[in-house]
Amino acid sequence: MPTILETSQVRGIRLLYWLSVFTATVSGIFCAIFIVVLLYNYHFSYRPQLETTNVVIPESDIREVPVFSSDPSYRQPASDTFNLLPTDYKEFLALKRQLTTDKTNEVLKEKIRVLDQNLRLDYFRRREMIARTSPFLCFAAVVFLIATRTIAVLKRNIPIPSGHSLSVTRQSEMERLRLGTLTIVGISTALLGLAFGLMLFPATPFENILAAKLLESQHTENKTFSQTTSNTPEKKQSLENSENTKDTGDTKNMKESELPVLSISDRESFLAELAQNWSSFRGFDGSGIGRSPDPPTRWNSKTGENILWQTEVPLSGNSSPVVWKNRLFLSGADEAKRQIYCFDTETGQIVWSVDAPSTTASQQVIRVSEDTGFAAPTMVIDGYRAFALFANGDLVAVDFKGRVLWSKHLGIPESSYGFSASPVLYFDRLVVQYDVSDGTDGKSKLYAFEVNTGNTIWETPREIPNSWASPIIKKIANRYQIITCGDPFVISYDPEDGKEIWRCKCLGGDVGPSPIAQGNIVFVTNQTPRTTAIDASGTGDVTGTNILWQGVNALPDTPSPLATEQYFFTLDSGGYLTAYNPVNIKNKRAVFWELEIGEGISSFYSSPLLVGNLLYVFDKSEDDPRAFVIDLSKAAIDDTGLLTEEAAGAMLLAINPMQEPCVTCPVVLNDRLFIRGTKAVYCIEKKKEP
Repeated sequence: MPTILETSQVRGIRLLYWLSVFTATVSGIFCAIFIVVLLYNYHFSYRPQLETTNVVIPESDIREVPVFSSDPSYRQPASDTFNLLPTDYKEFLALKRQLTTDKTNEVLKEKIRVLDQNLRLDYFRRREMIARTSPFLCFAAVVFLIATRTIAVLKRNIPIPSGHSLSVTRQSEMERLRLGTLTIVGISTALLGLAFGLMLFPATPFENILAAKLLESQHTENKTFSQTTSNTPEKKQSLENSENTKDTGDTKNMKESELPVLSISDRESFLAELAQNWSSFRGFDGSGIGRSPDPPTRWNSKTGENILWQTEVPLSGNSSPVVWKNRLFLSGADEAKRQIYCFDTETGQIVWSVDAPSTTASQQVIRVSEDTGFAAPTMVIDGYRAFALFANGDLVAVDFKGRVLWSKHLGIPESSYGFSASPVLYFDRLVVQYDVSDGTDGKSKLYAFEVNTGNTIWETPREIPNSWASPIIKKIANRYQIITCGDPFVISYDPEDGKEIWRCKCLGGDVGPSPIAQGNIVFVTNQTPRTTAIDASGTGDVTGTNILWQGVNALPDTPSPLATEQYFFTLDSGGYLTAYNPVNIKNKRAVFWELEIGEGISSFYSSPLLVGNLLYVFDKSEDDPRAFVIDLSKAAIDDTGLLTEEAAGAMLLAINPMQEPCVTCPVVLNDRLFIRGTKAVYCIEKKKEP
């Protein structure tokens, strides 16, 4: 039968045909090239050319367990080169192990730095290769399909009028053409399927944690988060605990009128008083910045040097201390009970302790990770009340004499490692970020409670899975904002009514580090996918408009960052401190320098503390825990923008032996450091000159 191409009288039809043939050929070749590149990038051994030492690697160094004994299960080494981290390479581990026996070998240190940098660059370069190549592959595949479709249409048979016939040869040619067209379409479909199969290759658990979010588009449709406020008696009653304002021993319940009710006119003085104390996780504003003029820099908790006192805490916990004048508060818990402690900051003696009330629901036995424990959220205090949140969902308010004011149960949190987000104060209300379960069942919420009664002021549902970051409340762009972090969004809320202000899609995996703010900029960081600086003055979905810059160095899984007008600091668990320059931006990447803290294998979980030019960081290694004091005033940058070798050595002001590991955040107040270890709380103070 004749074809449309043979019978059509349309001008240029043959030119269109040959143009389609040419386009199909070229796009098909490009598809094949892109697929080969993606296959090679993902599946084949692809390593940078590295200069390493001729270290003999024993079989025992081929890691079958995490580098650190405290690493969670998802830190198992990947079986493919695409997902390997620097600490998964035998060469890197062998060099690090050699350094532990030869700590003064500067050549070896430099080789480790070069090897680590190249492996990191390779890790992110391969992901950028996928992000850049996949759109071109899809475009080439679409062009190929359009061209082959055009060829097929132009070669479509036209029915032969009655009485006419084609020769057997002509019919054979038609059959061959039809077979060739089907073959081309089949090959192109297979190639396209292979491409999408590569991009959608089933992810390993390791990849889910570390890399999957790198491939997500930032332009997906913004989900509409429903919002409800709980001001009706029925909704309030559903959250209220029947044990509110419960008696604790012989002391009568404190009446609501005995504690001051904060008014709007008190706000400025109230903030000033909070700033003079250490009232919540990482300080009153969550910045991790202390304001003592002469803090201690050298101590030894093993020998007692500069240790004013140390007191064992009855129940363990990973909550950090909070201090108000001469009172220090901590929480502790185990499977059976939960307690709140008040210490005298002058003597270290326990002034009082109180058992947190429980309900039948909250007495349910829960399973938590050892790294998190049963009392991970840090308490918050306002000078009159102390609020404690526990891993089982119990929220308790006590006064400064240890009398229970109210308590409630928020529900057993479904969390992979145990709940750890700390509550924060917004004047006369307590804000709790309660991200639990998988984010699809309505259990994750943001709450605001009255500090006097515990009544719910508002609650906002969050379609966010379990997270471990604590919120902060800052005045940004002339309005107060609650900044929250959880996979995959940073979301800002209005603390007055709980309504969403803006959101930015820039997080992924297990979100542990808390956000910080400097001016109108919010900084967030996480082990995946990267560090991000966000202009927080916008509204709505600001993913495509308000991201100022991003970085990929020293991505932490636990320590929260620091920010000043000059630098933005991140500290990863391996001891790499990165200082970004937020005013020097190139291609949406902030210029940075990096300092390695600790020699050999280190493990940093505690968030850093900044006091003036002094940076305090804590290594929680079981065999040799240490506290490092870094003098940032000694930092010097060379012509390339990196830290000079002389400055790197001069910045290490002190290495202080610790009697036990520390994973909590230190407190500085009145030239004293307060540190909670695994068993005891310590007060460190310089010895006064006689």
